[in-house]
Amino acid sequence: FLLLHDPTASSSAGSASASAASAAPPASASSRSSIAANPTSPAAEEAVRQFFADVYEVWVKTLMNPFYEPERGVGSPVFRARVAAAGKKYL
Repeated sequence: FLLLHDPTASSSAGSASASAASAAPPASASSRSSIAANPTSPAAEEAVRQFFADVYEVWVKTLMNPFYEPERGVGSPVFRARVAAAGKKYL
């Protein structure tokens, strides 16, 4: 979940920014809170399953790249962006 962390939304700015952030939640906050509120619900399990299916698909595409070297880790910014997008979409 570190890939989904947004460093621009830090709480070091004080309570004014925290109250402003809580006043305008993102559009997908309701889906996030429902998953956090009941992680064993069928909808939450389906969202997690779809998230990992998307990440697996991106992982396989990365490994099948002829320029990928197995000794190196995946450091592609495109891979990280696609995993983050899947996290925002499903989680």
